[in-house]
Amino acid sequence: MDPLRRLTRLLAAAACLLVVSCIDGREEYWLESDGSGRAEVRYEVPAGFAASMGGIAGVEDVLDRFVRATPTLSGVTRSVTRHGDRLAVEFKANFKSVQDLIAAVSGDSALRPAGGTSPLEPLIGDFVIRQQGARVEFQRTIYPGRALPGSALLPASQLKNRSLVYLLHLPVVPGESNATRTADQGRTLIWEHSLEGGALRRFSLHFQAELPLPWGWIAAGAAASGLVVAVILHAIVRRRRRSILSV
Repeated sequence: MDPLRRLTRLLAAAACLLVVSCIDGREEYWLESDGSGRAEVRYEVPAGFAASMGGIAGVEDVLDRFVRATPTLSGVTRSVTRHGDRLAVEFKANFKSVQDLIAAVSGDSALRPAGGTSPLEPLIGDFVIRQQGARVEFQRTIYPGRALPGSALLPASQLKNRSLVYLLHLPVVPGESNATRTADQGRTLIWEHSLEGGALRRFSLHFQAELPLPWGWIAAGAAASGLVVAVILHAIVRRRRRSILSV
């Protein structure tokens, strides 16, 4: 057997071992009109996927350091457990600002350290957010194949029943999106990508929406305006009284 064929078979065998327990992921986010919200994230990955991070203890440490460095998070719970050759990673948190959260996962952090490589980075992906007035355009590009080197050598049949699912609950119906389906009269966007269907290649989550102004800000603005009006009226009344008394 020539060296090239032998190398190809070795790579294929290694890929088979790696993807026997391929990635399954589900991310769900609830977004409020003021930009706050909550997140629930669950991934099941091959135990070898986390070996470079130090196994269970290493993954827990990465998550804990990320939480400590991200003050926008509260009510955090996390768990990392092993079941056979798979690790189940669960993470739940509330966030005060979705923009701060995106900035935290996009920049240098425990999840994607500067000058290093992290197996989480391809699954976090790249974010692009454009805002003009109340209109917000969001795009996130994810690279699952980079998280599992060698998986591209596998036939689609060996990725059967593995998928990556993303749910986003919005306070309004978006003007456009590339969601695979919707719920809650269009306010919930659902992206479901089967690894068997080619999701190992990169794909993007995209939506555009007119997000309403937070009611809290409106109420505060109304209260402030009312206070200003009251002060002005009070000044006018006092001035008139002084004018009457001087006469």
